[in-house]
Amino acid sequence: MFSFPLAADSRPLSAQDVNGDGTPDLTVGRSTKLSLFLNETRFAASRDCNLNKRPDECDLEDGVSEDSDRNGTLDDCEGPPFHRGDPNSDGATDISDAIGLLGFLFRGGIAPSCMDSADSNDDGAIDISDGISLLNYLFRHGPAPAHPGPTSAPCGRDKDPPGSPGNLGCESYGHCGLQ
Repeated sequence: MFSFPLAADSRPLSAQDVNGDGTPDLTVGRSTKLSLFLNETRFAASRDCNLNKRPDECDLEDGVSEDSDRNGTLDDCEGPPFHRGDPNSDGATDISDAIGLLGFLFRGGIAPSCMDSADSNDDGAIDISDGISLLNYLFRHGPAPAHPGPTSAPCGRDKDPPGSPGNLGCESYGHCGLQ
């Protein structure tokens, strides 16, 4: 608490952010002194599992997201963690991913079990541009696959909510296990 001289016509009580830390502080006038009580409340760190830059509890409160099974995790965040750019789920982003992806697209090859891992440029479609972007990354030092990838990055979940155009689904992805 800090005290300062107070003019006779001052307001007796006020809540405002006096020190610029984003929390309201309290000023109380007492006869000829002003007392300042700095708010030192520390808020718990909040999760943002869907990476939309809003705490999960705010998403729930505002109806942006749901937790239909009431397990404490937003429905948006319940797909398995994966690496974008590793459609064969072997834990390495390499030429076999590009070859397998192009084989799936043009030769009737095996579909990735995690379609989002095959959408290396995260444009909401699996097409030749994904194979080309992987080859560009691998051999020409082009941009890395979009979040959460490649395999040199931590495993993660798709930032696009289920059912949105950018979320292609991820039934399973073996490399990341249960995270």
